[in-house]
Amino acid sequence: MKNFLLRSFGAFTLLFLFSIHLFSQGQSTTQGKEFWLSYGLNAGRSATGDMLQIRVVATKPTKVTLTFTQDGTTETFNVSAGQVYTRTFDSSEAPKIYNPAPGGTSKRSLHIVSDELISVFAINISSATTDATNVLPVTNYGKAYRHMTYKALSGSYDGYTIIAAENGTKVSEGSTEVATLNKGEVYTKYVAAGDMTGTLITSDKPIAYFTTNSCVYIPTETGACDCLFQQEVPIHSWGNKFLVPITKRGRERIRVVASQDGTTITQTGATIISHPGTGSLSLNAGQFVELEAALSDGGCYIQSDKPVAVASFLMGMDNVSLTYRNGDPAMAWVPPIEQTVMNVALAPFVATGTSVLKEHYALIVTPTATKNATTMTIGGGTPEALSGGTWTDNAASGFSFYSMPLKELTATYYFENAAGLSVMGYGLGGYESYYYLAASSARQLNPAFYINDIHFEDANGQTYCAGEFKVRGVAQMPLKSGSDAITWFIDGQEQTDARGKLEWTIPSLSLNTPHEIKMVVKAAYNEVFTLTTKITVVDPKPLKISGDPYICPPAQSTTLKAESGPARYQWFFNGDSITGETKQEYTVTKDKAGKYTVIGYYGKCQSPMSDTVTVIDGCKAILKMAYDGNGYTSG
Repeated sequence: MKNFLLRSFGAFTLLFLFSIHLFSQGQSTTQGKEFWLSYGLNAGRSATGDMLQIRVVATKPTKVTLTFTQDGTTETFNVSAGQVYTRTFDSSEAPKIYNPAPGGTSKRSLHIVSDELISVFAINISSATTDATNVLPVTNYGKAYRHMTYKALSGSYDGYTIIAAENGTKVSEGSTEVATLNKGEVYTKYVAAGDMTGTLITSDKPIAYFTTNSCVYIPTETGACDCLFQQEVPIHSWGNKFLVPITKRGRERIRVVASQDGTTITQTGATIISHPGTGSLSLNAGQFVELEAALSDGGCYIQSDKPVAVASFLMGMDNVSLTYRNGDPAMAWVPPIEQTVMNVALAPFVATGTSVLKEHYALIVTPTATKNATTMTIGGGTPEALSGGTWTDNAASGFSFYSMPLKELTATYYFENAAGLSVMGYGLGGYESYYYLAASSARQLNPAFYINDIHFEDANGQTYCAGEFKVRGVAQMPLKSGSDAITWFIDGQEQTDARGKLEWTIPSLSLNTPHEIKMVVKAAYNEVFTLTTKITVVDPKPLKISGDPYICPPAQSTTLKAESGPARYQWFFNGDSITGETKQEYTVTKDKAGKYTVIGYYGKCQSPMSDTVTVIDGCKAILKMAYDGNGYTSG
């Protein structure tokens, strides 16, 4: 057993990692407090020491406990804020979490529990065949998945690995029940030389789902062979709009899987390699289209009228169409463009053992209009513009992407853009690579609802200004028959006028008390989705400003103070906002005498502008007037 505890600005020895901050209170992310992990077959090899590893990233001090389901062995460690814990499993431990062929039911899983929010990453690394994945918390699990993969090489296996989060979980493939699992138990299926893309996997309780393909050629006729290892998101987090960025290798394969019959897909920038029909890209549930996109064409923009899943695949090193040949097959889940975050911290993966990985990159996706506002900070440095690459614009999507080389192997990289970004991570070497989604949001997109165009998870815990509230629901799925397939509630009371509707309006809500807004969706396949958010409504007035408006020598400044109440403030000087001045108090120096105002922010609500306070560089004058019978005199 090997344990390492490294400071975030210290030497990182494994895995492309990230941590995410600045989320709204309710937004789902890949951070969590409880996780399940299990590994799949890697090129037919047995589990050995230094092959399976995890990293735990903490943003607050926390205690983390690992438990091997197979024998109940438990260990606990502490991680301080800003530290990273690396755990490498030795030759006696690795077989307890690694699933060899032929698969079946087992207890080969690892349970990870933390007192505070953490991010977890896993890697399956072996000579010339490596892949990594972020590990999703149980809050992101679902009951319906469709397999995403590529055709396994002859003599290898396509596979999936499932972990139950609750006792008595029934798992089905299509209409056939394949396993009943208790908490922590694993079901693994392997198909020799198979390609199970689109296969429907359902359960009656939430499960963790991993693609565990032992070795693939991509395309099928092009060497060389690498494993695929990727935790997948459930169907309820699939989306309708995607920008697929392209790595510096210049060309990738893409697969798009439909969740429902009659799904129409449009794409810009790619070549169609295969699809089930002719003419337009119309897919039924479980069918997929394969595309090939090039960096020179700006990547690929994909849209659909029903939720789809998208994955991008690195191709084999022997593919002569690649403009940069290092690397080999690997798979990354591509998030919908709605699933952005504001900032990401990550560090490059350093090759270990017999790995030949030499280059490491962050592939950043952000809106084109604000791409130049993207900054990076290396280690303890100051924010600066991205360097080492160039922006590639995709006009159809309005997004751009940038491959940023990560050369400082002992430093963290911090990327930020207030307009939102997502990040993929990839590494390249001779006949070896990894590629995976490094950072995005994990909002539930289907079903979902929005309040004044704010996603219900982002709205949770927020404060809104008094007024009417426009509610818009999304339920792109076969629904149970009848008007009660969609119902709405405010503070536990059904809004009968909104029954069966996706769009309706709340005229008003009472002030200064939390209100729960709930949407209940009944799907045709007997699953019920209950979505809730809590908001508070206020009616803010212009803030009052206190403080001496005179700067009288020898004083060099005066301090203005806005009244209490808002979560954040914004001060203005002569009508212009003052950058960075968002606290309750603001100190005015004598060279900045002028007119000052302030507004307050209460969550999603902004107060009216305050009355103006004019600061004067000078002492307060007191003028005394008297009438002497001939006129006024002063003194």
